[in-house]
Amino acid sequence: MFGSYYYFFVLLLPVFNYLLDKLGDVYILEVLETTALLLSIFMLVVAVLMNFAGINITQVSKQRENNIRLDAPILVQMMPMISLFLSMNRIGKVRKHVLALFCCMLALIYVGQSRWCTLLIIACLALMILLQHRKNAALLFVYALVLGLVGLALIIHGPLGQLMRSFSVDSVYGASTLTRIYETDYYWELFKANPVNGTGLLTYGTSSYSIITGPFNNFYVDDVGIIGALAVMGLWVIPTFIIPFIILIHSIARKPQWKGLGWPIALYILGTMFALLITFPYFDPFWVLTLAFFCSKRNV
Repeated sequence: MFGSYYYFFVLLLPVFNYLLDKLGDVYILEVLETTALLLSIFMLVVAVLMNFAGINITQVSKQRENNIRLDAPILVQMMPMISLFLSMNRIGKVRKHVLALFCCMLALIYVGQSRWCTLLIIACLALMILLQHRKNAALLFVYALVLGLVGLALIIHGPLGQLMRSFSVDSVYGASTLTRIYETDYYWELFKANPVNGTGLLTYGTSSYSIITGPFNNFYVDDVGIIGALAVMGLWVIPTFIIPFIILIHSIARKPQWKGLGWPIALYILGTMFALLITFPYFDPFWVLTLAFFCSKRNV
């Protein structure tokens, strides 16, 4: 149905459940952290070799005009939150958590180069810090004040402000912003024309409509998140994504010990819903594992 061999990964769910039951939640998180750390290091090595030595060990995207840019796997995107959670709670080796946090953030910023992804992860990390001290009102106020002032300074005079201003249609990246505006309108019209079943799923590797739009090149279905999902899947997005997301929120709310990690991850998924939608095209297997982890009865 999906036309992609990697969805056999879903068959590993029984193994995942066994590991959860026998080895525990923390062990699973640390294994994922190690995997993400290795992936981020690989991304950095590829970028450094290409940008500074001209040595290419991977395929180079023909659409990128500046430094080599690799799409960051969802595991690398999630890992800064997981590593910070483990570090703040003194679970396992704190130095390893800090290293994973640093390498994943560096890979996301330098190699992944997704502006919205970077802003969203920073917001999620700030939320994690506040949640960590939610029971101490005075300390929570201090952290909120400090984070607010630092964030304001970075927006007004620092790189964070430059990053936010880059979304303007008048900026250097204005063509990218305009493309997404046109993409949103295009895929929304497709959904309205085919509201129930959409246009149908595309096989992996052709998950974009190659619509030539003059200076804006192609319209990519995953650029516009849930709007693109609605265009190709129609109202089937409700049982395959919306309802599971509500179940995820409900499960996190019932598990106090995981709120410090669960709410930031939920925020990240929500934040990507109208941009990257990390679980799309056609809902990444990591979405299934996220549900399995937080909805597991043994996590109550």
